[in-house]
Amino acid sequence: MKQLSAPQYRAFRDNVVALIEMDSRVDLLEWSLRRILLGHLDRQFLAPRPAQARYSDPAQLAKECALVLSVMAHAGARDSLAVEEAFDAAVRAYIARWAYRHPTPKDFFRTMNDVAGEDLDWFWNDWFVGNGYIDLAVRGVKHTGGGYAVSIANIGGMDAPVDLVLRFPDGSTRTVHETPGIWAADPRNTTVTVHTNRPLTSLTLDGGIWMDADRSNDSWTAATGERSPR
Repeated sequence: MKQLSAPQYRAFRDNVVALIEMDSRVDLLEWSLRRILLGHLDRQFLAPRPAQARYSDPAQLAKECALVLSVMAHAGARDSLAVEEAFDAAVRAYIARWAYRHPTPKDFFRTMNDVAGEDLDWFWNDWFVGNGYIDLAVRGVKHTGGGYAVSIANIGGMDAPVDLVLRFPDGSTRTVHETPGIWAADPRNTTVTVHTNRPLTSLTLDGGIWMDADRSNDSWTAATGERSPR
């Protein structure tokens, strides 16, 4: 049997399974045959190939890791000192718990959640598990008593940080930074409150190094009240 080619084995395997399941019943003998025969042969013909290493040195990923860890550290906080202290404490706890062992990414996520005292799965899922991309859009800007309410849609589904660049009638600008924490409650839509006693002439979303896939819907102008393409 082990002299079969991979395609021949797959055909043989399909035939065995079809014969066993033909009468829609599986007795003990058939179940045992399937487990013993296919269990041994599957390891010979269907064993997954070892993954090929793409990088030989962790230093090759230093820049990418630094960027992601920075976003992670600032996922839901604005106070820089508090961020550094909380992140350092979580990393120390992770090292203490898993030194000389074999942790998985989920062990890292659970440790961070535990030490932070909050559920950050919304962040882990988007940045490490999901296949979302960065594409934010301004859906509307409404004047409120203390400033403006800015509605932002997360079209791509990635919980990305973003800066709101405000422009005023005298030509001056002001930047309001928002962390990925704005997407914790609702990963698709959020409303950001901008406090100002000055009228806005325009507003633009700026992701900085986190490039937006579609910049045409990242701006709003007071003249039309609509998004303006860049």
